Formats: sequence, structure tokens, C-alpha cells
Amino acid sequence: MGNNGFLTYADLLVVENYSNGSMSIREFYEIAKNYIDTVKADRPVSLVQFLGKNSKWQLPDSDPYYSEDQKKYYLLSIGFNNDTETNRVKNLDVDFIALWLSEEPTIFFKTKKRPNVFDSLLSIKQPYNNHLPHYH
Repeated sequence: MGNNGFLTYADLLVVENYSNGSMSIREFYEIAKNYIDTVKADRPVSLVQFLGKNSKWQLPDSDPYYSEDQKKYYLLSIGFNNDTETNRVKNLDVDFIALWLSEEPTIFFKTKKRPNVFDSLLSIKQPYNNHLPHYH
């Protein structure tokens, strides 16, 4: 990924033995935040993409970044604001959360009109369920 020539990584994290509705959005967020705080790489990670894997299927062996045959396993994406040189050292914050429903993302951005959109998503106590049939 890149923004004005500043390159960052987009990493895929596979949740082994995933069962739909077994984790809340906040749990995914906490994993993503801990991951980018501890990952060692030559550039920052600005996107964490979660895929669900259960014992009934295998992930396709293909280009892992947004490949068409892996989209059906996408759960949610969390983008962080460290995608420019000036943001790299600032307080890390969420830039967007994308919920993948039926292989298409519904993206929530923080804006001046909706400054608390992430607080609303992260406060949902019920587990996230993307309603994909291969997880049931």
C-alpha cells in the first residue's frame, strides 16, 4: 500500500478454527491494535485484514492481497492512520473499519459529522456475524 510515495504493509491475519459469530468487533480491533504495535517490519502496517478459517476448508493458494478467491473468507478489515510519514510517529488511531458481508465491504470512516462511529461499532457486545453460509 502507499500514500504519496510512503509505503506501508497490509497484513492478512487468519483466525484458525473460526466459527461465525464467535468474536466481537472489539475483539478483532484489540487483536489488530496489538498486532501492529508488536509486528517487526521495515515499514508500518496500516491495514489488518482478518480471514476466517475453519476445519472444513482450506484457504486458496493465491496472491493473498484482495484476491477474488479469498474474498469469501474475509471477515473484517481495520485500517490505521499511519499511512503517511507524518502520521507514522503520531498516536495511532483507526482510520476505517470495513465489515465484509457477502464478499463486499461496508466501510465506516470517522468523519467530522460522525466522530464516534468507531465507538459505536466497538461497543456492540454481540459477536460479529457476517452471515456467510460456509461458516455455519
